[in-house]
Amino acid sequence: MADSDVPGSVHDPATELFGRLRDDPSEAFAGPGESVTARLGRRRRRNRLAAVGALVLVMTLVVGYALRGTEQPDALRPVSPATTTSAPAPTDDDGQQNPLSAVDWRNATLDVPGNEDCGGAPELSFTAGLAHADVPDLGSIGYQVFDGLGESGPRYAELTDDGVKEAVLTFRCSVFYPGTDDPAAQFYFVATYESVRGLPALSKTIAELTRSEGPPRVEQSDGRLQIFTVDGTRVANWHTN
Repeated sequence: MADSDVPGSVHDPATELFGRLRDDPSEAFAGPGESVTARLGRRRRRNRLAAVGALVLVMTLVVGYALRGTEQPDALRPVSPATTTSAPAPTDDDGQQNPLSAVDWRNATLDVPGNEDCGGAPELSFTAGLAHADVPDLGSIGYQVFDGLGESGPRYAELTDDGVKEAVLTFRCSVFYPGTDDPAAQFYFVATYESVRGLPALSKTIAELTRSEGPPRVEQSDGRLQIFTVDGTRVANWHTN
């Protein structure tokens, strides 16, 4: 008697199909062979290697981009300040520092000495040793700088105990009245200049002579700087260092 004829039994087509397939000796549901398993294993390994390689490539690109982002472009990189060196101050033949020895006195701008009869002038510009100024209540004043003081050029002497030499120059100051070519008055001044921020600055007048007494003669020897009138009278005597 068939199962369907058994009273109370329930026919299950799925169970019947499963039993039939289980007993079927065909290879339709045979498990994969060794060659198939090997191919599948190799494929899985290739897929894993490809995935790992892709991950490494992505990480390399990300890290490289991040590092490049931290670099400063040339326009933004801090520039180290240039190293500058100042030129040493000029020195005399004896090696003593003398910033004034490089001054071109005949073409310099100077404060010049004077008196009530032949007034001085501030910031007077000389050209080839000559300069001109109009001084109130005096008239036209002509100045000449004697950068030679004889034949040896400007004199340099340490007169103030500061360890730096001063320049000693002689000026002739001439007063001209309107309409006259001859000076109405003439004086000679011997003055010292010191270096202030690298520029010559009038320090003091150390001798003043009239027209008849000048021009002065300046001598420097044996630790002394002396000034004489034209007839040989000494009017100043300085001990130098």
